[in-house]
Amino acid sequence: GGGYPELYADQLERNVSMRTDIKSFCDSGAAVFAECGGLMYLAESIITGKENLEPFEMCGVFPGLVIRMTPKCTMYYASIEISEDNPIFRNQDVTSSSDRERVKTCRGQEFHFSEVVSEGEADYDAPIIITPERPGAKPIGGGYRYRNTFASYIHFFFGSNRTVESSSNSIVDSGKSLADDFVEAAIRKSPHRSARAVSFVSAA
Repeated sequence: GGGYPELYADQLERNVSMRTDIKSFCDSGAAVFAECGGLMYLAESIITGKENLEPFEMCGVFPGLVIRMTPKCTMYYASIEISEDNPIFRNQDVTSSSDRERVKTCRGQEFHFSEVVSEGEADYDAPIIITPERPGAKPIGGGYRYRNTFASYIHFFFGSNRTVESSSNSIVDSGKSLADDFVEAAIRKSPHRSARAVSFVSAA
């Protein structure tokens, strides 16, 4: 995750074959995890700034999702609850009533100079619940899901992964990291036992 796809929007738009291949991979039901810049790339289009309001076409995995650059910085650390319908980081393998009382959580960070300006008419599920780690913050639904593709602005801390007993609020060691979850999801859901993590990495 991370990086600056807006700086290469023209090149990304012109690379039609790559955009088509990635959308086809997501359409196939393969496991794909995209964060921040990856979310932007899987959107329908991005608008790079005030001087250029013409949108650049991206992969279109999430039709109607339009992202626009903004001078406002969004940055915070957050506690994240994995929703039951998250296609990559499973909340629980529910085998008993006690499992339904357990919630998988982790930590992450948002840092970006862009915002979602349109979600079109699509009704996207919220695969995660985000609680910013700042005074007075309330939980909000976040992220986007399409088949087994999960995308959000959150940069996940892959070393974190814990399960909370909702009845007692006590923490249970899950014994697995988020990285384990991603690999298992790739094996379980990808048609050809492969996976993609859509990421724009920078040294900043």
